[in-house]
Amino acid sequence: METPLQQPQQGGISVDPNTFLTGTTSIHTHLNQEILVITADKLELALAEHQKWVRIKTDWITPASIFLSSLAAIVAADFKNYAFINAETWESMFLLICIVSFIWTSITCIRAFKYRNKGNYSELVKELKKEKVIR
Repeated sequence: METPLQQPQQGGISVDPNTFLTGTTSIHTHLNQEILVITADKLELALAEHQKWVRIKTDWITPASIFLSSLAAIVAADFKNYAFINAETWESMFLLICIVSFIWTSITCIRAFKYRNKGNYSELVKELKKEKVIR
């Protein structure tokens, strides 16, 4: 019986498929593919649009981090007079930062939820396949 593993000329191991493909083995091929031919301009526009939607989905991270940090400072800190600013002013500044960042976080979370289905890869492919006829 012939061995299926043979030493190739340049090193490494090669496999002889004829010894593995017997009468009980069947090969299924699923090689149907679509090919897109587009211009670089159209690709850049579609990727810019895709990037916009992805950015909208992650814009909430920065304001949420500021909100949580300022909230933690308000809850845990004992504000004192520092750099010619009294303790009440420091506390008011952190409270204002907390309120503004909460509003900012709310707006960006609502936008992210509103556009949660935008910017996925299937939409990008649909946009690349779309034919725009200018009349």
